[in-house]
Amino acid sequence: MPLDFRGSSASDVFREFIEDTKESENYVRVIIDYSIESAVIGGLICKALREFEIGFELINDLLEIPLDATRQFLINTKVGKGGSALALMSSSINTVRKTSLGYVIESPILEEKLLDMISEYVIVPREAKYMLASSILARHTPRILRGELSQSEEEFINKLEDENLVKKVKGPMIIGWGYLQPEIAVRYSVDLLIPRYFMRDVSGELSSDVIAKELGVSRENVMGTNYVIKQDWCIKDLYYLAYTMMCIVDEEGIEGLVAAVLNPSTMVWHALKMYEYLGKLRVAIDEYLAGNWENKGKFKILHIKDPPPLSMLTRALQGIGKIRHDEVVANEAGGKVSVPLQVLTRKDREELRTKAVIEKGYAVLPSADALSKVST
Repeated sequence: MPLDFRGSSASDVFREFIEDTKESENYVRVIIDYSIESAVIGGLICKALREFEIGFELINDLLEIPLDATRQFLINTKVGKGGSALALMSSSINTVRKTSLGYVIESPILEEKLLDMISEYVIVPREAKYMLASSILARHTPRILRGELSQSEEEFINKLEDENLVKKVKGPMIIGWGYLQPEIAVRYSVDLLIPRYFMRDVSGELSSDVIAKELGVSRENVMGTNYVIKQDWCIKDLYYLAYTMMCIVDEEGIEGLVAAVLNPSTMVWHALKMYEYLGKLRVAIDEYLAGNWENKGKFKILHIKDPPPLSMLTRALQGIGKIRHDEVVANEAGGKVSVPLQVLTRKDREELRTKAVIEKGYAVLPSADALSKVST
């Protein structure tokens, strides 16, 4: 029976969509955009579909979408074609509305809306809740530029604290602050990243005043909230998890992060890879600070044979004020230029899509000349 959507909740709409899909014995296409938020939400939707024994196909919106009658979940994208759709869209308001193709659920915190919809049917593991929380934090990286969480975002993480999953630690916004010795925390912290300390031996006092002086900002600018994972897990900090997921998207493509959501045990391997990436990040930052790069519009082109994940490098250089918040680091090696997709605007991704080949989390071009023409 068709749902009278007026006054219906997101859970009502989700339930009807799933029941209709099961009755039709159709499979579902899950279409996501190139963001951590969409990948984590899409992964949990795929997990729910698997529990319902509904076949599904995952596809990102930079690929060619088949035009057919397949039912669709759309996550922060309007690219879907053909069959009945349920769209989850980030918005400033909470609403459920009907369109010619199906329903649209809008929310400022899609992560919370998703939990409300699927918790009735699926046991959401703690690791998935950490990923949902970190997908929120990823929108606020680097912290020194993006500011504090909104009230709604803070309330979502507060619920994890109420479940005894997360502990808040006030202090310098240094990954690891609160459970590592300060000299160890600053050595491995990507956010805030202090070039003189990063991946180097550190000695001497490391107070908030010293950290602020190193970054050339006031003490108030480096103070904030760190979120420590209380579970005995391979990752202990929600911001570190956010950067780990950022690296997964670059190195394995957006589908790689969805796979990690479906199988959180793989995060152990990804956590180990992060140590390798941090070493490469130090080398890349040193190269950039030495002036070994070229400018193509809003893109800064490095020439490193074995670069770190470029989204993490972009956020790191933004955080220390070496590039603007809208500038992006690309890398030229082996006759190819790689541009990280997830730190681009949707408009830029669409523009590069027509000029580049998509390889994992990158748009790959034969030369950097095309980048100077990408809109600013």
